[in-house]
Amino acid sequence: DGFVYTEEEYLAVYNGEIPSHVDDLVSYNKIVNDPQLDICGKANNNEIDEVWIYNGPWFGFYESTLVGPNAYYYNSGPVPEPFTCNRLIPIMGPSPQRGLDSAVHNFGHRTESTMSQVYGSWVQNRIAHSWEAFALTMALAPDFSYSGCGNTHYPPNGASDYDYGNTGSALTNCDDFFNYPDLSNPEDVAQSVTCNTWGCNEVGYQNYWYTRLPANEGCGEDNVANDWWQYFVHPELANDPSSLCPLPPTATPTNTVRPTATATNTPTSTATATPTGTATATPTGTVTATPTGTATATPTVSQTPTGTSTPTVIAPTMTATFIAGAGDDNFVYVPFVQK
Repeated sequence: DGFVYTEEEYLAVYNGEIPSHVDDLVSYNKIVNDPQLDICGKANNNEIDEVWIYNGPWFGFYESTLVGPNAYYYNSGPVPEPFTCNRLIPIMGPSPQRGLDSAVHNFGHRTESTMSQVYGSWVQNRIAHSWEAFALTMALAPDFSYSGCGNTHYPPNGASDYDYGNTGSALTNCDDFFNYPDLSNPEDVAQSVTCNTWGCNEVGYQNYWYTRLPANEGCGEDNVANDWWQYFVHPELANDPSSLCPLPPTATPTNTVRPTATATNTPTSTATATPTGTATATPTGTVTATPTGTATATPTVSQTPTGTSTPTVIAPTMTATFIAGAGDDNFVYVPFVQK
């Protein structure tokens, strides 16, 4: 609605002296279209891949959102037009007021949104595809006797949201995802874990979770890349996940037939009549036809597949634009215009 805090107003809200502005959603369009920041221009020139905006309470930022053509739900709705970005750019909104665990937590929800877009769905208590198998958690899947790797809020043994310190045990096949897509029967390889497996804290759990996020070469039978990080780093690929999976190579036969034949017929005949004064004709003729012909057809056939296709996994690279930063004990306030 165009509201902007003055520094005095914001400090008063921060200290609880006055209430905050009711519509506290920041205007992403103001930020994206700011000519000084030139976010879309830099993105279109491949100078940046992401934008991380550190922000304080009541700044009105989402944990993550997407701006650009064909943007999808990214733990929040996409940035509406107008914008000039011609590629998808994630905008992350961590807060220096909160710890590292909360910042990493934001990326967890971003991953969930990405993989839900890749597979087209994410439903609890089923394993219709690989993402649902990975994120399976017993607390939300009563029909299963084991967990996958869990989700951002629920570790494999979690009984409720944010239950990263649960000392109770649960069976999980999470380690089997190191072998993805060659997974075994979950019940055959499931192991018992407690929070001690990741240190009983959120950062430890997120590290456990991300370490097992599939990152192998090639593609599975589902025509999705075995390296899910590609979709995390390049959000546009989630709209066309099979683009990382080229068609199998086709053999193009080259047939060469070289017939060779030689035929030679050489007739030789001699006829001689010798009169001897008598009516005697003694033909001494011989007629000889000696075919010396040979016909040889030697086909030579060679099939040389000339089609090869080798998928190349490009190591993900990211550059981020930091628009507002903070030290250990303070942060720089940037008065973003609110929607």
